[in-house]
Amino acid sequence: TREEIEKRHYRDVTEAIKRVPGVTFQNPGYRGGEYGYQFYNNGVSINGDSRVVVLVDGRRVDNITSGRLGDSSERGSKSTGVNIDEVTNMDAIDKIEVIKGPGASQYGSDATGGVINIITRRGKGNFSGSVDLATGSWNKHSYNLTVQGAAGKNASTGYFVTATRTMSQDTKYKDGDTGEVATLTGSKWREEGFNARIDHEFNKKQSLQFSMNFKKGRDGYPISTPSRKYWNADDWRRIIFNAEVGQYDTNYKLKTDPKYVDTDENPQGYAPKLYGDSRNPGYHNLFALDGHYGSYSKFKNLDTDLKFTFDRQGQMESFARLYRLDHRYEGRDTYTWSKLGSEAARAAYAAAFPNGATVEQFNAWVDSNLAPFPDRRDALRQWIAETGGMAGSPNRWYKENKTGVELQWTRQLDKHDIIANIDYSRSNLNSRSIKRNGDVVSSDIRR
Repeated sequence: TREEIEKRHYRDVTEAIKRVPGVTFQNPGYRGGEYGYQFYNNGVSINGDSRVVVLVDGRRVDNITSGRLGDSSERGSKSTGVNIDEVTNMDAIDKIEVIKGPGASQYGSDATGGVINIITRRGKGNFSGSVDLATGSWNKHSYNLTVQGAAGKNASTGYFVTATRTMSQDTKYKDGDTGEVATLTGSKWREEGFNARIDHEFNKKQSLQFSMNFKKGRDGYPISTPSRKYWNADDWRRIIFNAEVGQYDTNYKLKTDPKYVDTDENPQGYAPKLYGDSRNPGYHNLFALDGHYGSYSKFKNLDTDLKFTFDRQGQMESFARLYRLDHRYEGRDTYTWSKLGSEAARAAYAAAFPNGATVEQFNAWVDSNLAPFPDRRDALRQWIAETGGMAGSPNRWYKENKTGVELQWTRQLDKHDIIANIDYSRSNLNSRSIKRNGDVVSSDIRR
């Protein structure tokens, strides 16, 4: 309810809804994890069932082409494409209803887990406004403005408008192994939103409602928190060499493996490079470079809705609705582990040290040819400048839209409710990305 939202000072929709027993969110990583809008990082389930539909004022906010945003695949359920924190601002919410289990199946086969209906606030009474300012650690700031009221004869026209801006610099985290507190570079973010709802009552049975929800943001892309256990220059050299060049023995000579001798890709038979934390402990520390390069994800959503209620019987409404959803996602993930490229780096090292190297020689070669340990700030700044600079314009885009019309007719017959509903929509998802070699890959899905 609105009372609880204000009492607990919830700042996003996820924070509020997960208080409901049985509702679970999958939000790994920082602000939604890798590529904040991926379905597997923003999933919602009710009592363990992920077939959940999200509504705003009774209108679905999913797009039937976005089974897996961030991927051009046509598979997946429709509801998984919704990042619930990007739907609307908390100040615009009156209450949130959660319907659990098969009772929600009237909304479709993908709603057997349940339905979350976010109901926005309606303006009433005399003109009033409020300003909510908050600040906290890591230069986190929040600004919220709300204006509402009613006008016209018998206050027949209500309006409710909110505007919000939130931002934060790089956050800190506590390492689970060592207990150290460190800064998560590249985790800063900024989001802005605007919501408006206008209601006009013609009479007790007929009304017109217009609503607009706009939200945009730019979130840092740190991918994962580095493991402080392996956060030192020596481990960094080991990790990045194993991952980018190959394995080495105690004499810092490239290892060979009989299984790979004389293969087309590896005629020298070098042992394979090591990926993953199980084979190369601390491997995921390399992803810290993405944050230092300023990698980011951006989104911009605009949802508009016009609803004419032509008959009302108690809580039962007969209405016609027109709606349009426009969602845009873009971003860039930038990093460079080696100036030469993996294969060229391996050949260069093998040529320089065919019989092995000393510790000093190994360290010097790694520091000259592979990305430096991020705590060496000056060296890292120089490396970034020499490898293309900070993340610039986006190199991946996902544009989805949905235009629809909905008609509902209801009647109350004694103790019985009759509901007839038809919803027709046209949805489109266009994705485009530029690969590291300059190739452009695109796809277009329409339903």
